Amino acid sequence: MFSLNGHAVWMFTRRTLLHASLHLKERRLKPSVPIRGSDNYLGAQYRRIAARKGRQRAAVAVAHSIMTIAYHLLTRQEDYKDLGSDYFEKRHHDAIVKQTVRKLENLGFTVTLATSEAS
Repeated sequence: MFSLNGHAVWMFTRRTLLHASLHLKERRLKPSVPIRGSDNYLGAQYRRIAARKGRQRAAVAVAHSIMTIAYHLLTRQEDYKDLGSDYFEKRHHDAIVKQTVRKLENLGFTVTLATSEAS
């Protein structure tokens, strides 16, 4: 049963996306294969998840994201706005800086950080 109540819509969406994700996994359809090298949000998501959890899980996760995006585009009647391939780096800029400095110091380098002036 589908209603405009927020809770009912969420449960319907969640159930439908889970079913579709399982269907993709069973059929071994991989819409993320051409996406993995692309320079956009979905490509970055694939590479990020594949590095941690493997290619199969990354493919299912990206397929799930594609279905979620399609659902929101159809229900809200909006245009797709790509977040960009550097979305995750922008979100976690400080953590990335600390991790990079720590990695360089572990390799024996001395690191001094200075911000550049925006021209």
